[in-house]
Amino acid sequence: MINKKIATLTFHRAVNYGAVFQTYALQKAIEKEGFETEVADYRNAFLESLHNPHDLSKYKTILHYIKAITKNRVKRDNRANFESFRRAHISISQNVYDEKNVSRIAEDYAAVIVGSDQVWNLNCTNQDEAYFLPFSTGTAKKFSYAASMGIKLETDELKATYRRLTEGFDAISVREVQAQQELESIGVPSVVCADPTLLLDGCEWASLEKKPQGLSGNEKYLLVYVIVETPTIFEKAKKIAEEKGLELVYINEGLLKKGGFRNLYKLSPEEWLWAFRHASYIVTNSFHGTAFSLNFARNFVVEPLPVKTNANSRITDLLDCVGLRSHFIEGDSNIFLEDVDYSSVDLSVIKKQSQQYLKDILGTVEQQGN
Repeated sequence: MINKKIATLTFHRAVNYGAVFQTYALQKAIEKEGFETEVADYRNAFLESLHNPHDLSKYKTILHYIKAITKNRVKRDNRANFESFRRAHISISQNVYDEKNVSRIAEDYAAVIVGSDQVWNLNCTNQDEAYFLPFSTGTAKKFSYAASMGIKLETDELKATYRRLTEGFDAISVREVQAQQELESIGVPSVVCADPTLLLDGCEWASLEKKPQGLSGNEKYLLVYVIVETPTIFEKAKKIAEEKGLELVYINEGLLKKGGFRNLYKLSPEEWLWAFRHASYIVTNSFHGTAFSLNFARNFVVEPLPVKTNANSRITDLLDCVGLRSHFIEGDSNIFLEDVDYSSVDLSVIKKQSQQYLKDILGTVEQQGN
């Protein structure tokens, strides 16, 4: 019998809401096309180390030692929340892969789909090329779906590296127009597809939600979710909340309480979804914060990330697609916007294009088995 099982390869073990949601969503989208699929349990040593407990022997003062113990407790609880979500909702391979045996993935599946997330940003993976499947895949097909690079190919060395690494793919899709342009500059064709989280609708995401203990369910609140804390984003949130008569709620992934906010700590992915869906307004600088504002038809504003990165382009690309670029607030732009008229916001175009790409690549796997 021909093996038609599909593997996805991504950052599925990250303790990060966007990472786990895009992993789940891509799996669901493939299953809707009638294929059995699971995440190849590849473990990048560098990424694994980011979530390991702090080595307490390195801390020489009582204060630093106590802080490290507290951080370890938070890391442990956060990791447990995400592992629980993965066990409940994501199919993951029994085989565990690492840099020594990663080529076995191609032997175990009919096709491997790499993505989404910044799987093609070598800076994120400590230069791990495994996410490009740089080995013989035999009869297995090799695709990417909404892979993100997060970098510009500004040197001849980088151009040569990415030209080499993208060889042998049966089809390539990336998440940002900028990534498509970078690949085009080195003669590599690709299409732009939506982040997998946008392939599922709000009702599908709501089926996973769970109310956090820190909320009663009756509040009218403005939710703040950030990748990087900045004074300006909290100032914007306070002004909008005051204007609209909303309570301030903050998804706090740090240790220190944010004054003036109801702080929600150590939310599970299911609780995070609930907090987003029930918010009256959202202020964020996160791509997935933006994506779920759209999924749940929330009023929102987005502040650019302050760091010098290409991460903002994925947000502006998305907002341009749905005609809401004015909600990307730069500098001293007006933050008091009209409520979003979601009857005129159409996500179906980018969804259909992306679903068609998946249908097309999976169709080649189907033909291979006939």
